[in-house]
Amino acid sequence: MDSDSKKQLRKSLKEVVIPDREAKEARIFETAAVLIAPFTNIYIFNSIGNEPNTKPIIDHCFANDKRVFLPVVKGKEMFFVEVNSKTEYLKGAFGIQEPRYVVETRKSENEIPSPDIVFVPLCAYTKTFERLGKGGGFYDRFLPTVTCSKIGLSFAEFEVPSVYAEPHDVKLDGVLKQ
Repeated sequence: MDSDSKKQLRKSLKEVVIPDREAKEARIFETAAVLIAPFTNIYIFNSIGNEPNTKPIIDHCFANDKRVFLPVVKGKEMFFVEVNSKTEYLKGAFGIQEPRYVVETRKSENEIPSPDIVFVPLCAYTKTFERLGKGGGFYDRFLPTVTCSKIGLSFAEFEVPSVYAEPHDVKLDGVLKQ
């Protein structure tokens, strides 16, 4: 494992400036809207930092009767919670806005529908869709449990020659980028 290389790469990518960011985000949204059209259960994330803005995709899902599921992190566990346009959010792990929910009403995994598509956050990616996450391993544990398409959302500026992938790192099926 080359965790120092991964940490260094994550640190260097925080300084990247995205030229024409709003235009790129608009093109990512347009492509995502077409991609999700045939699907019902959309697993996505609330973006932060240098990730493309996912709010327009989430709002589009609400407007088109899609079911939207966002991750919540508690300790070393990540699970998904269904949200709607009235969902309240709290700052959670990594400073990400997570859906507020009541533990007692959390649905079991058997009650949560399988995703039709999963949009995955990332810090960097390669041409072969290897992904560098934030370092917690949450998606590396989650992604092997689903059989649908796993699509990263990013900007072209974050494509790198290597993410120092390890055997437990899960490759994506593609990266939606601009």
